[in-house]
Amino acid sequence: MTCAAVVFCCVIALACAGGFGAPAFAAVVASDAFRAALPFLGILIAARFASIRRPGSIRTIDRVHAALQGLLAGMAYGWWWVEPHALLTSSSPGSLVAMGYLAVAGGLVGLVMAIVAERARDPRIAREIMLGAFVLFLLGGGRIYRAYDHIEAGARLAAALAIFASTLALALASWLALRRRPRVAAAIPALAPAVAGLALLWFASSGAPAVATSRDSVLLVVVDTLRADIADGRFAADPGAMPELERIAGSGVRFTQAVSPAPWTLPATVSLLSGWNPHRHLFGVSASNWDELPGDPRAVYMAGALRDGGYLTSAFVRNPYLRPYFGFDRGFYQFRPYHGRAVDGIALALDWLHDHADSPSFTLLHLMDPHWPYEAPEGFGAPRQPCPDCDTLFGAQYWPTTAADRAELQRRYAAEVRYTDAMLGRLFDTLSAGGILDHSWLIVTADHGEEFWEHGGFLHGHSLYDELLRVPLVIVPPLADRSAHRHVRFDMQVRLEDVAATILDIAGLDTSLAVDGKSLMRILRGEMDITPRVEVSGLVKSPKDLRWSVRMPPWKAVVSPDLKDNRLFDLAHDPGEQHSLLFPQVPGPRDRANGEKFFELQRMPLWMHLPVHRKPAPARSIAPEADTRRQLRSLGYAN
Repeated sequence: MTCAAVVFCCVIALACAGGFGAPAFAAVVASDAFRAALPFLGILIAARFASIRRPGSIRTIDRVHAALQGLLAGMAYGWWWVEPHALLTSSSPGSLVAMGYLAVAGGLVGLVMAIVAERARDPRIAREIMLGAFVLFLLGGGRIYRAYDHIEAGARLAAALAIFASTLALALASWLALRRRPRVAAAIPALAPAVAGLALLWFASSGAPAVATSRDSVLLVVVDTLRADIADGRFAADPGAMPELERIAGSGVRFTQAVSPAPWTLPATVSLLSGWNPHRHLFGVSASNWDELPGDPRAVYMAGALRDGGYLTSAFVRNPYLRPYFGFDRGFYQFRPYHGRAVDGIALALDWLHDHADSPSFTLLHLMDPHWPYEAPEGFGAPRQPCPDCDTLFGAQYWPTTAADRAELQRRYAAEVRYTDAMLGRLFDTLSAGGILDHSWLIVTADHGEEFWEHGGFLHGHSLYDELLRVPLVIVPPLADRSAHRHVRFDMQVRLEDVAATILDIAGLDTSLAVDGKSLMRILRGEMDITPRVEVSGLVKSPKDLRWSVRMPPWKAVVSPDLKDNRLFDLAHDPGEQHSLLFPQVPGPRDRANGEKFFELQRMPLWMHLPVHRKPAPARSIAPEADTRRQLRSLGYAN
């Protein structure tokens, strides 16, 4: 009973501490707390029933009981703790498999605790108290641990050891107290109704949030490293790689000229979720390959704003940059880093959405399969061809590659995209069949693209060409809305920052929070607002590269602080950006018109605020955790 009480109390306490103590969330929180405690309660009832049927084997039954409770606690460990270090999941197919390993380990811990507790005056109660402390460590420790999430070596390890030591001390103190006063422990299970009563008072006194005017849910799917041309069926290596996304777009609207404000994940995703341009939030400004400094914390407001508007918020993320250290977990009722393929993230999101279908919610689902390394499951895309230089990041990025090697890498990338597309189709069909999309908006986009030597580079983060900055954007209104646009394409340029403003508009909240974004709802409602959004992109992943680009079709300008590598492209006649219309130096008489256009783009309002002459941040000595370093290096983020 103690384990069930601890789980019930812990879930409620964590929800209230996370800002979900308003009456609007009372039913959801109470339901989740009861559902989390129910397995522990069920095991207790089964053990009591078994002890009545076979009174001569009480010790064996108690040990089995403790082992099963430890198994459940191990699964809780997998849910709350498995990804921050990724030490186990890096050698397993995914988070769900790792949870199985941890469940077995938890069962062994429970068995050991049962054997130790047999020395107490009341072994059953002593075992319950020790297991309760263990479960408290697993459920609560994971949330506390994230508050100390950091990329510096030793910071996260110290937090984990401190939490473990304090919980172990609590368990030992409880065990010693029980040896002298076992009757005191009998009152501990009564904590559950007491905490439930206090929770009701909390919910009642918290007052209602600023309830949004809309009750439509929003599911935002971000596919890491997805080029716009492969989503549109124009990628040379595989022109038909995304038939499912095309089918999904048939139920809504596709924007063919969506542009990202940065060519790599951290600054682009902050902009996507905030509506702030990177020049404003400055996430990703770095002084070294490891020193990606947090920017303005006010930019990480989206989940908190939606929570305050009565939305239940959840996130299932895969990229190691989307971590609490950068504030991505703020305002989320459920923030779940996972490890594995798209099928793992989609399974987690589907379970969550089905369990909470009655509440207006915002869900962020991040899929990472198109990102390096390109290792699609068999059956997707062309069969892999022998290519030793394609199998390692060092060989592909730094060794001279042949045309055949480059073509093979593109085919492998396309295979990953095909797999991701199939998973998107499964997600869409499952949500449609369950009726969830009848009252939910589905938004599918990407943080940035990928380059394959179109301008001499490979992967992403190193340049500002369109193969990196143009991303797909599909918005599907609720399927029950008969007045919504369906199967419509818009070719005006929009920005990734506009997604945040659109989500706030869907929720009926203040869109001015998305400072640099503009809601696309007028277009989606049929109120044609075709004013193109000028996009300014920058924060190339290098502390010495301070170039920025401004894109206003048909023109795109790229400027560097020293003014020696300025470029101007006419996208209408040169969509591949192969021919700059400017000389490397200040324009002369022969290209005066182009020079005037270049400086006209530079004078646009947003451009005038850019820190193009900003000096690199001062270097800091920083040593990331070994597992973080390994993850980032394996993904091509650092050497």
